Amino acid sequence: MPKQVILCSLLTFLVLTTHGQERPDTAKRDVATSKIVRARINRDSVIPDTSIFAWKYLPGRLQYEISADTNQINVVYHDPIKNYNLYNVGLGNLGQPLLYTDYSLRVGNRQLHWSIQPYRTYLSTHEDVVIFNTKSPYTRLYYISGKRKWQTFHFIHTQNINRNINFGLKYDIFSSEGIVVYQKSRNRYGSFWIDVQNYRYRNFTTLNFNRIKTENNGGILDSRYITDSLNVEPRELNVKLTNAGNDIRLFDGQINHEVAIVRGDERMAFFEVGLAHEALYSKTQRKYYDPVKTEYTNEITDETTNYYLNRFNKNKTADTLSVRRLTNTAGVFLALGEKKNARFSAMIKNVREMYNNHYSDTLFEYQNDTIIKTYYVHYRFNAKALNDNLTFVAEYSQNPYIGYRKGEYEAFTDVRFRHRMFSDTALLSFQYKRYKSMPDFFYRNYYSNHYKWLNTWPMQEGINTSLRWELKKQQLSFVLQMNSLKNQLWLDTLRNWNLATEYIDVYGAGIEKTQQLGRFFSIRAKVLYQQASDTIIDIPQLATSATLLFQTPLHFKNTGGRAHLQIGVDCWYNSKYYLPDFDPALNHFFMQRTMKLGNYPFVDIFASAHIKRMVLFVRFEHITAGTQGTTYFDAFNYPTRPFNTKFGVSWTFYD
Repeated sequence: MPKQVILCSLLTFLVLTTHGQERPDTAKRDVATSKIVRARINRDSVIPDTSIFAWKYLPGRLQYEISADTNQINVVYHDPIKNYNLYNVGLGNLGQPLLYTDYSLRVGNRQLHWSIQPYRTYLSTHEDVVIFNTKSPYTRLYYISGKRKWQTFHFIHTQNINRNINFGLKYDIFSSEGIVVYQKSRNRYGSFWIDVQNYRYRNFTTLNFNRIKTENNGGILDSRYITDSLNVEPRELNVKLTNAGNDIRLFDGQINHEVAIVRGDERMAFFEVGLAHEALYSKTQRKYYDPVKTEYTNEITDETTNYYLNRFNKNKTADTLSVRRLTNTAGVFLALGEKKNARFSAMIKNVREMYNNHYSDTLFEYQNDTIIKTYYVHYRFNAKALNDNLTFVAEYSQNPYIGYRKGEYEAFTDVRFRHRMFSDTALLSFQYKRYKSMPDFFYRNYYSNHYKWLNTWPMQEGINTSLRWELKKQQLSFVLQMNSLKNQLWLDTLRNWNLATEYIDVYGAGIEKTQQLGRFFSIRAKVLYQQASDTIIDIPQLATSATLLFQTPLHFKNTGGRAHLQIGVDCWYNSKYYLPDFDPALNHFFMQRTMKLGNYPFVDIFASAHIKRMVLFVRFEHITAGTQGTTYFDAFNYPTRPFNTKFGVSWTFYD
């Protein structure tokens, strides 16, 4: 029912806001060019009058700009395990679960249910949608193909219906058979959004559909099976599980809209008073399946082990889980200033959570249908100053009422200051979040064919802080981050839940720099140092990456054509640490203490040719495979893909 309500509301808002609009023009008249964050190299050389500005929304409809590489000058290859210019933890195949190397990114997944968090890098949700402002409709097609049916497809289309309405569509596919058996994946994601900015009415709505189907093999039987010296074909390796996998669906829809009831002008004072409403509906469904037999024999140690030691029902081979969340937030807002330089909102938030899972065996049947209702008071303050170069966002919500989540609160602050530093433009940004919340209900009460527990956990507390300073012209950035967690839940080597009752602190410091070397060469380097106060947090102390790039224009005398050629080398390195293992039934990474892995480089070579609006590229991945006398792993007992070649094309259209 909530899906139908959201769809009907969307169509109603579209019809109402389409009438009576001004002439089609997507350029924002009241925004000065100096405020647009746009890299110099990203100016479109195909259609000079076409420029795309992109942004996301902070709470309170405050925009912050996102660079849009419409001319595709930068390297366009995308592999999720190498997101954020770091080599992350994975299971050796596209579409499989991932764990970020940067710990600050790991703790940023709290809004997703824990049963699907390892797929965060693939999922499309409301907060991931980027709004485009285009003078012409913009479309991009992107495709990569590699060995073992590795395929990535990306489609995006966005345009402005008129001066005040933008809409867009996005569709992504990630699929591959994997390098070892029973590792196939096929993930599909679609998004639709509409952004309305009228005189009195504003609306930002997104609908996001996600479907994930993966086979999970539990990893190879023993890491000693695979070394460079053995020259074993990965498809010949025995794995712990066969015919096991996850089938996940996630729907995420959200409407953020407001209407100004009273407005003041220069005759009195510039102000605006109105009503605001935010509605969110998300539904997470997950089914895990495996064969009746989950035993395997290690041929090295001659030991037979049941992968699921605590499996309860030998005749049932599927676990189901469903979580639905409906949130309504409504209240009043007051905006001051001609450009709404200050804004305050006071709102009431109602959250309705519905948990469902089923378990049965010969003696016992369990049906969980739990509903949790929570009310919060919600305050929000936004401000802009210094010609919009200084922005400030503060948000606070608390549940003072009774119920499972009584006493929860969350405070959030975001400050961004754009300023001059000698002849450069610098951006200083600071984010701070503090929260206290009850663990997800399924952490407390969960029954399945593989695991069951009944726990009473205390509230979790956390502090997340980040300070970043960027120099645009110098292409230099620094970051300091600190994350403190109390009552952290973690899985030990036996896959049992444990509670860390004291604060655990994780500190990080990073630097990233791109340097031009003469006319044709440039080098980019990133270094991240991390330190945890407790050994239950498994992260590399040092994570680095570098790119050496050669680029030059090409001119074809016979045809008069032009192209832009890029040739480069990418390299990633993580210091040695305990890479986590992965449990398919829990869909969760867990601790292992068998061996530390890392301390070796991953190296790729790539080339691309930019011809008008099309980019053709080829990448030779993992060229160091078989040269280091060691074994490469993406996670414990999950080997890295050996040397392989990928081809791709990216094509943009302005129609």
